[in-house]
Amino acid sequence: MYLRLLYYQKGYNFNVGNTNVLRNYWTLLLFIGMAHLTLRGQELRKFQFPPGITVNDCQTQVIIFKLKPDIDLAEDLESDNDLLEIHQVDQVIEMTDCQPLFPNAQYQPHQTRLANIYKVQLPPGTDLLKSINKLLQYSNVEYAEPLYKISLLYVPDDPEADPDTGSQVHLSIVRAYDAWDIQKGDTSQIIAILDTGVKLDHEDLTDNLAYNYDDPINGLDDDNDGFIDNFMGWDIADDDNDPTADFDGHGSEVTGVSSASTDNGLGVAGVGFNAKFLPIKIFRSSDNGFMNGYEAITMAAEQGASVINLSWGGPDAYQQFAQDIIDFAVLDMDVVVVAAAGNTDAELTFYPASYNNVLSVGATENDDTKAGFATYSRHIDLMAPGTTNYTTKNDGSYGNANGSSFSAPLVAGAAALVRAQFPDLTALQVMEQIRVTADDIYQIPFNLPYDEKLGKGRLNMHEALTNNSVPSIRITDLSYQNSFGEFIFYDDTVTITTELINFLNPTQSLKVTLSSSSSSITLIDSIYQPGVVNTLESIENQGSEFKVRVENDLLPGDTLEFRLGFEDDEYQDFQYFNLITSPDYLTVENGDFEMTAGKNGYLGYNMNGFQQGIGLEFEGNKLVDHLGLILTVHPDSVSNNVVNDFMAMERDESFITTKNIRYFNNSTASEDLRSQFNDSNEGDFSMGLIVEEKLLGFQGPNNKSFLIIEYRVINNGSKDLQDLYVGFYSDWNLEDQLSNRADWDGNLNLGYVFDGTSTNYAGIALLTPQSPAYYAIDNLTLNGNTQDIGNDFTKTDKYNFISGGVAKSQAGQMGSGNDVSHLVGGAIDELLLNQSTKIAFVLVAGHTLNDLQAAVSQ
Repeated sequence: MYLRLLYYQKGYNFNVGNTNVLRNYWTLLLFIGMAHLTLRGQELRKFQFPPGITVNDCQTQVIIFKLKPDIDLAEDLESDNDLLEIHQVDQVIEMTDCQPLFPNAQYQPHQTRLANIYKVQLPPGTDLLKSINKLLQYSNVEYAEPLYKISLLYVPDDPEADPDTGSQVHLSIVRAYDAWDIQKGDTSQIIAILDTGVKLDHEDLTDNLAYNYDDPINGLDDDNDGFIDNFMGWDIADDDNDPTADFDGHGSEVTGVSSASTDNGLGVAGVGFNAKFLPIKIFRSSDNGFMNGYEAITMAAEQGASVINLSWGGPDAYQQFAQDIIDFAVLDMDVVVVAAAGNTDAELTFYPASYNNVLSVGATENDDTKAGFATYSRHIDLMAPGTTNYTTKNDGSYGNANGSSFSAPLVAGAAALVRAQFPDLTALQVMEQIRVTADDIYQIPFNLPYDEKLGKGRLNMHEALTNNSVPSIRITDLSYQNSFGEFIFYDDTVTITTELINFLNPTQSLKVTLSSSSSSITLIDSIYQPGVVNTLESIENQGSEFKVRVENDLLPGDTLEFRLGFEDDEYQDFQYFNLITSPDYLTVENGDFEMTAGKNGYLGYNMNGFQQGIGLEFEGNKLVDHLGLILTVHPDSVSNNVVNDFMAMERDESFITTKNIRYFNNSTASEDLRSQFNDSNEGDFSMGLIVEEKLLGFQGPNNKSFLIIEYRVINNGSKDLQDLYVGFYSDWNLEDQLSNRADWDGNLNLGYVFDGTSTNYAGIALLTPQSPAYYAIDNLTLNGNTQDIGNDFTKTDKYNFISGGVAKSQAGQMGSGNDVSHLVGGAIDELLLNQSTKIAFVLVAGHTLNDLQAAVSQ
């Protein structure tokens, strides 16, 4: 992943981010970089890189993690070994250093949001992803994530963006001259420019620099802020007091747009007029490498900035620690944060612009059309001119600059004026005032393909300073549920509850309308009419919830886009949010039992290599390595999803999902999951079978639970089937896997395994009246036991093991036991064309054989 300065000029190519004030594009996918899913009380936390991002895009062996602040570790660790103390990190992962990112945050009441964030340095060669996931195993670790690389990339020049000779055309476009008749700002408004630094002695910049007279250059930290001689800003990348742009002039050009001295008879005018600027250099002098850019946001906020400009970014790499920092700046320190929305002509998500509570600014041409290079998306809040913006240059001269890097500081300068004009508005209100007063540019023919992907419109500084009647309705919270909680399944109804806030002026007759572009969604209740909503009033549509019908063509793990339209007299606005449909795997949780069921009839894990799932657990302990179903009539015709290569942990993949897994509630079971698949992936060797799968969870005696797995097998092929064998395979792993033993109880058709070193038992029994089959398998030659299969578990093996009735009733009986597995199944003598039959198994576990037998017997 690369972060890019948003620059558009011949020979250079910078890119950036997208964002929203409380999110124009509100999404329920909280962690883009984190596979974080809660299913029926079972929390599965496993970090996965975002699409297109690999470990090579991360800073070398660095992890950022945060501990939850509300846990008393000293007390809880005595009774809960699922908690982590900071001094124990080196016992969990290999590391060379672990330091708090904000060491004084726990002592500063206004910084509590930043407390307990740590940076860990790993030794060379350490597996970064594995180390992150080890930390995520602890319940008090709020998040753990890599630190992405950030470097400068340049966007090549396009014909649409060739600089014209001329001056600051953008000032007329955004009505800056009219705005200055009303408000010229004041020197108390400070715009922090976090960039490559600035030419401090430029004739048109030096007088607007926010000098820190409390800390003159004398080698002392006179103001006790932790920085020595930060008289003219700070170089946080190189940790010194010289923020001079000595490698790249991007920062000088950005600064000129917002903060060049105005009305001084020289050069150009910054839109912020009297506002001062604070330069914080976040790119190293040695190689222009990004360094400590997000930490610089905290510094700017604490140094008194009222507005922060971020003209850099990169796509698709969300980091929770960065969101924490932005929330600190905006919500705790009341600072406006503005970021550029990108220089790639595509619908993309960029950061930091796409974080919550950031005002995202895209680039337009001088005729209000989307700039040819400009990014567009639902994330953008508004647009501003970003081509031929005449500004200060790093060599002391003036010239044109192109890119959303120079759209953002136009908005940052406007924010400084709005803050001066309306001193009682919060940072979020200022951002909304600027957003909702933008001019509509969607009627321009060129912009029609980008409908509602260019924010509210193009910046109008005069309107932002004078329009004191417009409301601003935004989503602050959103929840949804169907019959089973926060799931979105096909063939179901979903209820959506929204909490809205009016940031600005009261509404009179507000109407909120839900719509969706998804073909899988049918609207049932889509209108909410709260009427009058006062300034900063929050409302919730309890009793008037939105309801939608989810159709059968819904795909698992898909993104459903919804739009809320807001209308009140002349006010019209919109906000988009996403809901993510339920995945193609779920975890059934039934008392002591938990098991993941997924696509294509997979059990235990949805992907090879023990990925996506928890396997099968009893009382929190893992029971098996592999589970699976076998259907066969001949060694050449074996349809199954059972492991075939133990070393590679790969399975046969005969089955294809025809109905995705979902919950049902029309049985007596406490848990009811169902799916459907066929064996069409076997091609010419397919038997033409359709399998309807049910996973039913029940409570047994003494509150011991068990799982019934029921298969209805349908012959949808071209001929009758004779001697169809159906088997359920389990590769057990009880306690010491090498001391397991397998056995058979013929009275109950129960195949079971127990550990010779403890009192742990588990098994599977055939419940339906087919003739039973059982084969106890020795996986290794160990302790006098002879191996039945090697590394490869062939289809011939599978056929032979399941087709011979009760052929081998014990495994691991010699010495201290063995690594064992077994097949439990039944024989279907005949399955006629278009006919079906049912076969069912029960999974049981306990601490004695009697526990298993009692569960099976009922």
